[in-house]
Amino acid sequence: MEDLTGAIEVLVFPKVLAEYGVFVKAENAVIMQGRVSLRENEAPKLLCERVKLAENANAPVPSVAARESEALKSAEPWRNLRFSPDQTLYLRIFDESGKMLKRLQGLFTMFPGTRRVILYFPQSGKKLAGDAALLISDDYRLYKELYRLLGEENVKLK
Repeated sequence: MEDLTGAIEVLVFPKVLAEYGVFVKAENAVIMQGRVSLRENEAPKLLCERVKLAENANAPVPSVAARESEALKSAEPWRNLRFSPDQTLYLRIFDESGKMLKRLQGLFTMFPGTRRVILYFPQSGKKLAGDAALLISDDYRLYKELYRLLGEENVKLK
């Protein structure tokens, strides 16, 4: 990992990579949290434990007018979402593997908020509505990633 002031080697273990790997891309500015490993005759390393998109750290929320204007210019369906406080997000998930659930958990961790989420698994008929871990923000980047992972038809605000 590097910025304008220097670079440091980052060690990301498989469990952390499975949870946060979707955000670790060359073009993403991220905030990594972890422990520093200092060993004799070695450069310091960061042992990564968590990752957060840097733009989520202190980013101002754009006005409703700005978001609506941007949505009109875009053909991306997730930009056309309209949020109201009483809505719940329903996610239909056909892949019940632990990998998909870890990815979703990582997304929910990166975008905490007040929006309630219900996971529906049509193959088993199970519904999962949870605690604070299933409360997310109304950040368009989150919905963009959910549309990409699950498909537009499987992401519904009601």
